[in-house]
This record gives sequence, structure tokens and C-alpha cells, in this order.
Amino acid sequence: MFKKDLEFIKSILPKRYNCEPREQGVHCYDLTGKGINDDHMANEPYDPKYDNQWALICKAIKQKFGDRLMEIYSQEAAYHSRFTVYLMPLK
Repeated sequence: MFKKDLEFIKSILPKRYNCEPREQGVHCYDLTGKGINDDHMANEPYDPKYDNQWALICKAIKQKFGDRLMEIYSQEAAYHSRFTVYLMPLK
């Protein structure tokens, strides 16, 4: 049901993440358990290799799914190594 959605989400995540369909969306988890350590300070220059990855991932998901997005729930909030994107099904 969420196959195309899963493909998009996987495409914006680091390669070490795996994504699986769920009844109400897509569940993603880091195969290494490392997650995303995002400690970017607002007054420092942005470094795409290290900074603000989680915020950019959330922004991309929100822009892509718009009103279909119900919630991005992180089961491991410190590093987002496990999270689920809950979506409304396509009509």
C-alpha cells in the first residue's frame, strides 16, 4: 500500500537505514543502531555531512506528503535510529 512512499523515504535517508511498510505508513530503522546525531548550532555554517540531517529529513517528508502526513514518530528520540512515518492512504 505504501510502496512508493517507502521508496521516497528510503531515498532521503542514509544508506544504513532500512524501511518497511506498516499498516499506517513506513517504519525505518538504522541497521547499525547509530542513528542521526544532530548537534548543529544555529550560528555555525551548515555542513551537509554532519549537520541538521534530521530536520532536513522531516522537512522533505512534510513537503512530499503534505496533508497525508499524520505524524513522524521517533521510537528512539535522541538519535532517531527507529522512527515511523504515519500517512493517510491515497484516495
